[in-house]
Amino acid sequence: MLGTLLAAVILAALVLYALMGGADYGGGIWDLLASGPRAQRQRHAIVEAIAPIWEANHVWLVLVIVLLFTGFPRAFSAIMIALHIPITVMLIGIVLRGSAFVFRKYDSTDDAVQRRWSTVFGIASFFTPFFQGLTMGALTTGDIRFLGDRVTTFDVWFFRPGALRVPGGDLYDRRDAGRTGSPAGLPPPRALG
Repeated sequence: MLGTLLAAVILAALVLYALMGGADYGGGIWDLLASGPRAQRQRHAIVEAIAPIWEANHVWLVLVIVLLFTGFPRAFSAIMIALHIPITVMLIGIVLRGSAFVFRKYDSTDDAVQRRWSTVFGIASFFTPFFQGLTMGALTTGDIRFLGDRVTTFDVWFFRPGALRVPGGDLYDRRDAGRTGSPAGLPPPRALG
């Protein structure tokens, strides 16, 4: 009974993280793609859109990790051993994104410095959800096998959810930009209907 309750809370936290993270990561990709004479206005609109949720969203991920570690230690151990590299890259991406977001605001206002932090923010916003999707793909297929302490099966299909996770945030932001009539000149959500 307690295990089922913990699993339900973990699932709910993961769903909340995925929904709120879509706007967060999509904003980072739009920041990377901002160009032309309206780039500064586009970046400002992106900051205004994601500022309320970008840092607080990671609380859901911390909750998942703590509940998994305390409630299901054997599963936590197996996941962390099998998926050590993608999870580590994902965590590094989260740190780089947060650092770049803050440094861009408080560092020099020189255009070259701002572009550097925007590039770090955008690239980390691409790779972080990709590795989150890769991790979820590996976990949901159930095809991770162990021989002793080595992973013996790692399927190429694990990359499919990673590839789908990245444009998911992008589409979420395009829909929001189209609904609000963003003066920053973000492209309208043509493909979303």
